Amino acid sequence: NILRDADVKAYLSDFGFAKSLAFADSSTSMSVSGGALGTPAYMAPEAWDGKGWTPAADVYSLACVLVEMLTGKLLFDGGSLSEIVKQHVVEGPRFPDPWPAPEMAAKEVVLRQALAMKSDERFSSAGVFADALASESHRPDGPGHPSPPPPEPEETIFDNIADWWKETIPFLVQRARDASAKLGNALQKTRPFWLQIFRKKSIWIGLAAVLLMAAVIGLGSQLPMPPSAPEINSSLYFVSNRSGKDEIYRLRDTGAERLTSTPGGGKSWDPFVNLSGTMYFVSDRSGKAEIYRLRETQVEQLTSTPGNGESWSPFVSATGALYYVSDRSGKAEIYRLRDSEAEQLTSTPSNGESWSPFISTTGALYFVSDRSGKAEIYRLRGTDIEQITSTPGSAESWSPIVSLTGALYFVSDRSGKAEIYRLREKEVEQLIFTPGLGESKSPYIGLSEVLYFVSDRGGKDEIYRLDDNKTEQITITLKSWESTSPFVYP
Repeated sequence: NILRDADVKAYLSDFGFAKSLAFADSSTSMSVSGGALGTPAYMAPEAWDGKGWTPAADVYSLACVLVEMLTGKLLFDGGSLSEIVKQHVVEGPRFPDPWPAPEMAAKEVVLRQALAMKSDERFSSAGVFADALASESHRPDGPGHPSPPPPEPEETIFDNIADWWKETIPFLVQRARDASAKLGNALQKTRPFWLQIFRKKSIWIGLAAVLLMAAVIGLGSQLPMPPSAPEINSSLYFVSNRSGKDEIYRLRDTGAERLTSTPGGGKSWDPFVNLSGTMYFVSDRSGKAEIYRLRETQVEQLTSTPGNGESWSPFVSATGALYYVSDRSGKAEIYRLRDSEAEQLTSTPSNGESWSPFISTTGALYFVSDRSGKAEIYRLRGTDIEQITSTPGSAESWSPIVSLTGALYFVSDRSGKAEIYRLREKEVEQLIFTPGLGESKSPYIGLSEVLYFVSDRGGKDEIYRLDDNKTEQITITLKSWESTSPFVYP
C-alpha cells in the first residue's frame, strides 16, 4: 500500500501484511511457496514463477502504480486471474491512446522500458527510473539504461531442408553404389559386347541419368520427406522418439530443438510449461517415474515418491502449486505439492483410480476417474465432486482440458474409436473426424483457442492443428519415429 500525508508525501506500508500472505491463495493477493507472491495487477512477469522480488520487479510494479495514478485506471486489468496473467506474461502493457494529457504521452518511452518483460531490460533501480522521468529527453540506451539484446537469428525452413539433404544424399549414394555393383557383375559376363558400346561418352551420361532416376523414383517411397513450414506463432513442446527414445522437443517457427537428454536408458515425457516459461516434465532417470523441473539449463527433481511408487502428469496452477498423479497409496490418485508437502486431493472409492488433473481458470480441478466402473470426467470444487461426462453405453471419456472460455475439450470413443469432442453449455460436439481406422487424442488448447492434437491418420502418431475448421499437420517425423504430447506456450 502507498499512503500519503497532507504534504502529499508518499509512504510505503503494510510490509507485515505482505509477510502474512505466505499461505494465501486468492484472486486478489496470492502467495504460494515456490509460486507467485503479490497482487496480480502489479506483479512482474518473472514473479509469476516464484523467482522472488528483485529491484527490477519493484521498478515494474512502480511503473504499474504510476500509470494508474496518471490515468485513474489499472494498467493490467481483466475479468479473471488468467486474463491478468496473460497480459503480464504474454501481451505486455496496453497504454492509453490517446493519453489524458500530452506531457504524459511524452513519458511513454520511459514507462515502456520500466515495464519491459525481461528484467535485465528495465532500469537498474528506482532512482534511475525517477531520473529518466525527470529528464527532458530520455535515451533508452543511456547510462544505467541497458539496451535490449540483439535478436537471436531465427531458424528458417532452409535449416531443416539442409538437415533433410544431409540424410537423403548418403541414401541416394548408397543406392547408386549398390546398383553399380550389380551392373558390374552383369557386365563381366558380357564384356566383349558392352566394351564397344561404353566407349561412347553419351552412353555413360545416359546411364548416370537412368541410375539417378531409378534411385529417386523407384525407391522414392523409402526417402525421408522434407519438412513443411506451418506457421507456429507460439512454442510447441512435444515428445518424440526420433533420437531412439522418448525426449522432449520444442518447435519454434520451423526448427525443432531438443530440450532433454536423459542419462542412460532413461526417457522424458509429459511436458508442461507454466506461465513464466518454466518446463515441468516426467522422467525415469532415477529408475522410476518422477517429476522434474527445467529452468534455463538446470534440472531439478521435485517429487521423491516413497517405495516403488511413481509420480506423473504434472500440472502447475497460476498460483504455482504442482498437481500430479501418484500411486504412492497403492493406486493412482491426484496430489498437490505446496511448501514441499504432498497433499492427497482424491480418494477414489473401492478399487477405482483418478488421473489426468487439469486446473481451470476458476480454480476447479478437472480429472478422470473410473469410480463409476469406466473412465469419465469429473470436477472437484471445494469438497464437492461432480460427474461432468456420462458417455453412452460402454464407451469412455478422458483427457480433459478447459479453455479460457470455459469449454471442456476431451477424448471419447463414443463413436467406436477415439476422437476429440467439446462440451459447451451442456452440448457435446465432435470436433475431429479421423479418416479410416485412424484415431485422434491428446487435445491441447492454447491461449489462442486453437486446438492441437495427436493423430495416427498418416499411419503413425503426428501432431496436428485444427484452426477455423481446417486441419493442418504440424510435425513430420522422419522414418518410423513419432511425435506426441503437444503443449503450446504461451
